[in-house]
Amino acid sequence: MTVNGYGKLPAGISSTQKSTILKAQYAAMLLYIPSLLFSKLPTLVILHVISPSERFRRLLLFTSLVIIAWAISSELVSAFQCQPSKTWDYINGRCVNRKAFYTYFEAMNGITELALVGLPFVVLANVNTSIRRRVSVLSVFCVRLMSVGAIVAKLILLGSGTNDDPFFGTWPVTICTQLIQFLSLMSACVLYLRPFLEALTSGFINGDDLRRRGQIKPYALEPEESSVELTTVMSRSNGTADFGRRQSEGTPL
Repeated sequence: MTVNGYGKLPAGISSTQKSTILKAQYAAMLLYIPSLLFSKLPTLVILHVISPSERFRRLLLFTSLVIIAWAISSELVSAFQCQPSKTWDYINGRCVNRKAFYTYFEAMNGITELALVGLPFVVLANVNTSIRRRVSVLSVFCVRLMSVGAIVAKLILLGSGTNDDPFFGTWPVTICTQLIQFLSLMSACVLYLRPFLEALTSGFINGDDLRRRGQIKPYALEPEESSVELTTVMSRSNGTADFGRRQSEGTPL
């Protein structure tokens, strides 16, 4: 967009360049929404894997449905924000209240981000593990708080009333949007870094595998019972695996 004069005063931009900028903004929003959706779903997938509680998995399913409904509804509003045939021309066309829509969209984005930060605390509260591992796992999920900060900054800019000029006055909002998108995607990628996955594989994911085999009760009435049972069976499993490894290496027991 900057090639066509975005970030300049309207007097220095031709009508053709203005039309190109509006089309670029329209396309960017249509891609921005699904990128946020697919940055949130991987977090819910990992939480579903490591959660020892069936009730909590139902909560994760409900959260997933809320996020998907928010993304689909926002995508439809963004796609048909103005009357056809120029749905991107929000200057000359008859359009929805774009400021109200973007405020709602980013507010829901921030709420869902906070939910994705808070849900891991609930999961780890029901799992017996060391404080060191608990802190290391939670710190990875808390990376999402950076995107919450960018969302708050964008909401402040949207409510300040200084972005009425669509070509020059909106550049701070555009920077916040790009920062939110970058931080959201980065937060999703951090969950799949090798050290974090190894930490999960050494404990939580093993517990999920044991639960699927029926060695852990999937419908424990009390979270504490589930967590103690998970730790006990995982310890036996790790001991058996260590015994088999020593035998294969010929190491004295």
